[in-house]
Amino acid sequence: MGNTPSEHERKYRDYFVSGDRIGSGTFATVKRSTRKADKKEFAVKIIDKRHLTGRELVGLKDEINILKSMDHPYVIKMADVFDDGRRVKMILELCEGGDLFDQILKSPNRRFEEKKAARITAIIGKCLQYLHEHFVVHRDLKPENILFTKSGTLKVTDFGLAHFLKLPPDFHVMHTCCGTPHYVAPEVLGNNEYGVQLIFGL
Repeated sequence: MGNTPSEHERKYRDYFVSGDRIGSGTFATVKRSTRKADKKEFAVKIIDKRHLTGRELVGLKDEINILKSMDHPYVIKMADVFDDGRRVKMILELCEGGDLFDQILKSPNRRFEEKKAARITAIIGKCLQYLHEHFVVHRDLKPENILFTKSGTLKVTDFGLAHFLKLPPDFHVMHTCCGTPHYVAPEVLGNNEYGVQLIFGL
């Protein structure tokens, strides 16, 4: 174990080959990526650290640590991570089935049948239960951050605003105003203290 190269010492290009871009955000680009050893396909999330604030760098570190510690069928899996000092490359499970928002828009009358909606809600609930049992809050759960694999398996993704609780859930209070405006609770927008009663509710 002592001779294993760290994520800072290993080079992405020695292990993976990047393909077409499949997504982008404010601070990150996502490309298709192929592992050289077995030709398995992944998604590589590339974050340029030079454009991040100190708080955002802490958030990136938290995101990586959270994904390293997660092992659940409905949480996106991170297979590897590389850091060359300027950019972080996160090797993630490839989800080619689109996101929940797109699936809703493509459904008749832009809504799911009750049985399908109930099934998806139950799956998300199981995923949230797992996260909360491991003292993790997502803080940006929305249809765009719920992806599907090619076979249709749901995956909660984008842990960029996620947070490790330092105290047992019943005692932990948060203050950070974060999330996506259309999905954020009024308590968060109002800069009020919030905790499990808000964050852990479905």
